[in-house]
Amino acid sequence: MGGLTYHPTLRTYSSICGIFSFDLVTCCLKHRRGKRRGIDYELTYSPVVRWSSILLTLLVSIINDWKTVQLDYVHTYPQALIEKEVYMKIPAGTNIAEEAREDFVLKMIRNIYGQEQAGRVWNKCFHNILLKLGFVQSQVDEYAYFRNGLIYLLYTDDLILASRKKSEIRQVIEDIRRSGLKITVEGNVEDFLGVHIQRLEDSKIKMSQPQIARQICQDLGFQENTKAKQIPAASSRILMRHQSSKEFDKSFNYRSVIGKLNYYEKCTRPDISYQTHQCAHFVESTKVEHGEAIRWIGRSYAVPEMTG
Repeated sequence: MGGLTYHPTLRTYSSICGIFSFDLVTCCLKHRRGKRRGIDYELTYSPVVRWSSILLTLLVSIINDWKTVQLDYVHTYPQALIEKEVYMKIPAGTNIAEEAREDFVLKMIRNIYGQEQAGRVWNKCFHNILLKLGFVQSQVDEYAYFRNGLIYLLYTDDLILASRKKSEIRQVIEDIRRSGLKITVEGNVEDFLGVHIQRLEDSKIKMSQPQIARQICQDLGFQENTKAKQIPAASSRILMRHQSSKEFDKSFNYRSVIGKLNYYEKCTRPDISYQTHQCAHFVESTKVEHGEAIRWIGRSYAVPEMTG
């Protein structure tokens, strides 16, 4: 496993590896059950940058010809130190004597995956580091920061930097690495959180989500020859509870498709917000009419994007 330190007083082993292996991360996720609020963790809320902030930053960058760079934090959560003392059973597969496996536990030093508060601990860690680096947090969006005209946007571990000057972006990257955080530079912003971003002429930008459109079509059972609709809903129908109608036949996972449509409309399709939110009202009591409305939305937007 790469470095276990034995503490005879505590009868524990501590992991001294900075970044956990995939196998250990998997074991930590398996051991997340049984955590108790107030004992093993306190607060868990951790924000992410709003899509409105991302869109505004991209538009400002296009209009003013700013430079943008996308970065990624490597093994995000373990980069932060643990919030409080946490112990766990020594997971299977570690190089420990079998007799010690029952008598000892593993003391975690880093903020491991699987903790209820892992996202919040990471949030506090990078927030404190950014403040030390001279960043100012936005009063509107908690995951947006500014420094000398540079904009810093973070969605968990995916990061966008936008600035007038390349030198300012390079300096921020150096400062982040010097602070001890591990990041990789992905280049110009072209694909961010499943959204394909294409710069066009005349200060225009085209954003699309072909992958999620394809997933929605597959979930709904559409084929490549499925005909597209011209409008997202029937103008002569009002979506209601339809209590006297037949139950939805569960030919697709209604709740799952609603979730994907919600992300779809938040990122690139605000024009289907109303239809999507209307359908979302009936997740708990779904009728045939609601299933048909979802298929209609898919045929009007997802099919054209999937087929190009």
